[in-house]
Amino acid sequence: MVEGVQDKNSSRFSIGYIEGTISLILNVILFIAKLIIGIKINSVALKADAWHTLSDALTSIILIAGLYVSLIPADKEHPFGHGRVEKIATLLIGLLLALVAANFFRESLIRIVSKKIITFNLASILVQVVCTVAKQGLAIFAFWAGKKSRIQAITADGWHHQSDAFSSIIFLIGVAFSGRLPLVDGYLGILISIMILWTSYDTLKSSISPLIGENVSEELVNKVLREVSNLDSRITSLHHFHLHRYGDHIELTFHIRLPKEISLEEAHTITKRIEEVLLAENIYATIHVEPY
Repeated sequence: MVEGVQDKNSSRFSIGYIEGTISLILNVILFIAKLIIGIKINSVALKADAWHTLSDALTSIILIAGLYVSLIPADKEHPFGHGRVEKIATLLIGLLLALVAANFFRESLIRIVSKKIITFNLASILVQVVCTVAKQGLAIFAFWAGKKSRIQAITADGWHHQSDAFSSIIFLIGVAFSGRLPLVDGYLGILISIMILWTSYDTLKSSISPLIGENVSEELVNKVLREVSNLDSRITSLHHFHLHRYGDHIELTFHIRLPKEISLEEAHTITKRIEEVLLAENIYATIHVEPY
């Protein structure tokens, strides 16, 4: 990675470190509070929600670590950088979330079948109110930070905060109707487990798809076409696009057609100019020339 691009990314990623650190500290505090109260009143829903909150803390750790690793320059063993480490870690966390969701779903069913009634105390209600406000605030901040920095991982972290806020709201609604529905704790546990499972699915999908290899988006193709069309009117028929993404490092290969009469040196000069233009967009291009 060239120095200018690396400095630019360091500045852009600083907002991710801030968001991730705030999220990590707050999530750990909320997790401890929810888990202690959930154990004290023996509420499977509150304990499930506590682990859901901890999953957001783990996501924040992945965010911070991913941003740090992605800035490590390419080396002999990893010529394209270290950006995919974040995807591998995210894959492991997604599997862990799936196991947590399955475990709490089973406990919730047992709670419903055994007909154990839980009395929610004032502390359990207050911690969820605080969690709802705090996580919604974090979600808004993460969405803003993700849009400003153009880092998808920060936006994903925001959706984790948003899902946690939703689960807290579900908990509070359930408490409000606990008098009419005595087994609300078990039902809430099932709902929150489904939310955790959905978060797990979304996390796994976002990590597996890039590792397998994704098709080049129409947006990126149009972006390259716009940049190239302004360089030389003799360039035609851009096609055969292939994309390899290593975190923030993008390797793009494609074919172009040039008049068969031009010299090899001139063709090289044209492709070099294209590569320089795309490098300014943090795209490392390899271009194959065909005659027409």
